[in-house]
Amino acid sequence: LKIKDIPDDSFMDTKLGGFDVLESCSRQSTFLWQVSGPRFCNMAFLEQGVENYAKFVKLMGQHSKPQYLVPTYQIDLMW
Repeated sequence: LKIKDIPDDSFMDTKLGGFDVLESCSRQSTFLWQVSGPRFCNMAFLEQGVENYAKFVKLMGQHSKPQYLVPTYQIDLMW
């Protein structure tokens, strides 16, 4: 099989089980850039991130009043 024998439209399908892999990679590229700095390899920083993630999840479970909670990059990385 040669590349010229593969139909052009077969390269356009980037879905895997209904999930668009290419689109997901594009969305995540900014996040990857944000969490690729040296501090994200620091064990103390990562351990603090686990603690902060647990606190964030607990805070999300509280329904005292309507509010929007946005995780930090550190917390998002723990997800």
